[in-house]
Amino acid sequence: MSDDDGVFRKDLRMKEGVTDLSGYTLEEKLLPEGEVVTVMGVYSEIKGGITGDFRGTGTTVSLELGGGDEALKRFGRELSSRIVTGIVLIVLLLGGTFGVLEVLEREEGRSLLRPGNPSSGFP
Repeated sequence: MSDDDGVFRKDLRMKEGVTDLSGYTLEEKLLPEGEVVTVMGVYSEIKGGITGDFRGTGTTVSLELGGGDEALKRFGRELSSRIVTGIVLIVLLLGGTFGVLEVLEREEGRSLLRPGNPSSGFP
């Protein structure tokens, strides 16, 4: 754990003893010198740049290859796919709910989905 300056630092350990790191992998990506990138994060006027926000807001710094236009296109595609995935999940959830209600209706012999039906349990 550290603050955004790196001045204060404290390593936390939940268990005593030596920690086995053999199952973990550290991955490093290097960028060629002069590569055009887009950095997204919290801008600090005091520090004069984008900083990691470690104050509990969950905001992180991310780096994308390409200029701003390319990053916006990629962000738009990711957003579109997340919206489509959300809609599909909602439709599946509603379809499953409808199916369960239909099964219950057949078992009980009354309509749970059509309140105006005389055989339904609704007034």
